[in-house]
Amino acid sequence: DTNYVRRETTALRLKLECCLQAGLRLAEVTALLVKNVEAVTKGASLSPLATYPVRTLRKGGQWKTVLIPGWLISSLAHYIGTERARLIAAATERDPGLKDHGFLFIRSDRAGPGLRLHAKSLNDAFRNLQKGIGVIKQVAVSRNGKQLLESRPKYGVHSLRHTFAVHTYFARKAIGDAEPWKYLQSQLGHANVETTKRIYLRIVDEHEAMAGAILSTMLKQRVFGHG
Repeated sequence: DTNYVRRETTALRLKLECCLQAGLRLAEVTALLVKNVEAVTKGASLSPLATYPVRTLRKGGQWKTVLIPGWLISSLAHYIGTERARLIAAATERDPGLKDHGFLFIRSDRAGPGLRLHAKSLNDAFRNLQKGIGVIKQVAVSRNGKQLLESRPKYGVHSLRHTFAVHTYFARKAIGDAEPWKYLQSQLGHANVETTKRIYLRIVDEHEAMAGAILSTMLKQRVFGHG
């Protein structure tokens, strides 16, 4: 459905930005509360590039803080006062007994406007977005004894969390952080730093090895005139 992208609202971008810019899991994005965003923005002038602590329900059922860029928090506050407010107003007009549950992101579909958004809905929206813009892969499937190729989205929302981790690792290294995985452990909500190292440093090591090989080849070509 190529019209999907045009139909989607700013809310989808903001949900995905929370994964990409802060490393949040799907369930952590949908657990964000209006009051915890407003607690940061109330009476404060936020620096766009600075990060600020926002509380959310992390894996394991514990409320902890995660650092979110100022520009993204400001965008979330704008969403609260505009799009979200309109959806809540429409929902309560439709059902006067409906109470605002306080979760930041809410459903905008006709079947459940104003209700809390759940993680599966966000993942489905991300998959549909990829289909709409052609970010797909061909997967071999077996149906009725026949091998067929089926088009599927290339990525899940969790890939945005991986991207955040790798980019943040290199950003922390660039400013002189000798142990960037400690910052990542806290931001990603890992109970054990070894989890951070095992999952993400393998990707980083592969990236650094590839970058080193490319640089070595370029230097050889420039200095010696051959590969």
